[in-house]
Amino acid sequence: MKFKLFAILALLVATLLSCNEEKFPEGQIKKNDSSILQSNDGSVFLREGILEFTTISAFNEFCEKLKSGDGFKENIEQKYGEFLLIGDLKKGDISDFQRQLIENIPTAYVYLLNKEAAYIINGQYVRFGKKAQFFVDKNKKDKIDWANEDAITSNEVRTYKYGRSSNILLESPSNARLDFNADAYAVGGDQAQFWQFTPVAGWRKWVDEIDARIAAIVFVPGQVDPQNYYPQISMEVKYKAKLEWKGSGSWQPASNYRVITPSFSYTLKFGTDPATAVTVAARTVGPNCCNGQPPVGPIYGTADWEYSMANYTYVDYFNQQGSSKWYLTGSGTVKHYIDGDDQVNIWDRPISW
Repeated sequence: MKFKLFAILALLVATLLSCNEEKFPEGQIKKNDSSILQSNDGSVFLREGILEFTTISAFNEFCEKLKSGDGFKENIEQKYGEFLLIGDLKKGDISDFQRQLIENIPTAYVYLLNKEAAYIINGQYVRFGKKAQFFVDKNKKDKIDWANEDAITSNEVRTYKYGRSSNILLESPSNARLDFNADAYAVGGDQAQFWQFTPVAGWRKWVDEIDARIAAIVFVPGQVDPQNYYPQISMEVKYKAKLEWKGSGSWQPASNYRVITPSFSYTLKFGTDPATAVTVAARTVGPNCCNGQPPVGPIYGTADWEYSMANYTYVDYFNQQGSSKWYLTGSGTVKHYIDGDDQVNIWDRPISW
């Protein structure tokens, strides 16, 4: 009798556990309400399909881990990609809006934004539109008509223009400038420095450019007057060496195996005047680097090469974003070569910024 009673109880417990597992499967709990990153300064959660950063410090730590190269990006993509922009990008299933967005935001944002191009930070709901970013208290986000972007007013949300400025790599004058003003926020950019040639496979073109992108992370209260809120800004500057081919139509990314060898030094400053601008980065890039900087290149492969020249974050307390500029100085060379091509088609480009 005792054995039968024990068997019945065991069956009942197993049934209840099975029901609970069907209602609350472990995988669903992890994806919809789980801690991705925890530290003494804050946490990162995925709740209802959107990343929530409890503090700005947690946001910054998350971004640093994305740059660490220890598999963190791959882990985020694998576990949470179905909710994030990176998931659609990897599948090649992106809308026209998503394509425009990806071309105009700093690299890390494909791991930060969900399918609605939004995240939550420090109690604020941050959402990217076609022309601007929007910031509103997360408890009020459902009161906004996000489908009608042009009708959203400043009485409802704070706004900030994000964008990309892709300017010519000038060999003169020495101070090549990337302007961040109202006219610079546009999709695409100007033609960069290029060299066109004809290898065995047909028309090819090397394109070198500087790609600068900007976005606001969050609005923070002023130190003197907490009633005033200021944008904390994230800016990324990249050097790109691209190879394109031309068939019967326009120029397209080429897949030729190529070797790119950088050997240059540069200094990047940001501010309203080169005399007072803050030095954001000063580096030497090349296979034989010095001053403790790691070697870079030669770079082998079939993809375009991108080098992060600067990642800069600051709070614009003085509202100087519209009048501030990047000031770039530097010198050296970048050698471009298609593997197996004629030696006369090598582009050993001199740099004098």
